[in-house]
Amino acid sequence: MKPEKGKLFIDGNLYNDYSSLNLSTKKSYNFVYKKNGYLTKEKQFTFYENKVNKVEFLLEKEYGEVNIIASPIGKIKIDGKDYGNTPKKIKLQTIKQKLEISKEGFLKYETYIKPKSTELSKVEVKLEKEFDNIERLNPENYINSIGIKMKLFSPGRFTMGAPRHEKGQRANEFLKEIILRKKFYSSLTEVTIEQFMEFKGKSNTKRNKNLPISNIFWKDAISFCNWLSKKEGLDSVYVFNKEKYVGANLQNNGYRLPTEAEWEWLARKAGRNSVTKFSWGKNLPIPKMAGNLADESVIGFQELYIPNYKDNHRGLAP
Repeated sequence: MKPEKGKLFIDGNLYNDYSSLNLSTKKSYNFVYKKNGYLTKEKQFTFYENKVNKVEFLLEKEYGEVNIIASPIGKIKIDGKDYGNTPKKIKLQTIKQKLEISKEGFLKYETYIKPKSTELSKVEVKLEKEFDNIERLNPENYINSIGIKMKLFSPGRFTMGAPRHEKGQRANEFLKEIILRKKFYSSLTEVTIEQFMEFKGKSNTKRNKNLPISNIFWKDAISFCNWLSKKEGLDSVYVFNKEKYVGANLQNNGYRLPTEAEWEWLARKAGRNSVTKFSWGKNLPIPKMAGNLADESVIGFQELYIPNYKDNHRGLAP
């Protein structure tokens, strides 16, 4: 059998040791030999008395095509072998192989691919810039230039969304396997009124300066991120043509809003062994001081509230 260590099936039954077989004579058998990365072969054999019956299989390699795209253009290595630059379509054997895409000044992208013979596989990557300020990579926690406490998180694989049978599940909350490959810093609290007003160049004396900023436009939020990036000498993530927003460059190392997947990972998985249903855990009732929620103090001011829950704040909490 070539290649060795494949799987041999005789009349649908798997034979782990097939170097020597005892089979009935004058009977036709259906042999199937398969191995990952090779084309499966099937043969019919009939065995005869007083004769050494020899069965041979020589499998041909199976190939699939992979389209590899990277922004910016990067160098491709597969299992340590150079394949030139992206973008490129490459014919590869249908086995698990290590893909690396690299470019000077950017973090190397690594993953495993397994091409399919039946369809074109696609790998599309946005390479991440190495931080210009390397010191930001070192601490697990740091306080930035306007007093926001930042923490480094190392995410990974998790299931996003909710199953159909879960109470309160909505049509857009289908289950989806997510892999967050990059570490990121996240603020430990919301941006405060005082911090946001520093961006606006205004002072606010009417409200508690430590309350979270609220009721602002999304454009104001991303403009705040760009302002803070510029203030700290980082590359702005959000791109404007004069006053018009035109897109985001997620390769840049500046401040940005979390993606939906990052936000859900932080709320339901960070610091836990498994994904939880709620931000406080898997079950109701809501535990004491779980968050700034609509508690009993809003009775008479708001129609919907959570009974038997108190966070000691009728409105926003500092």
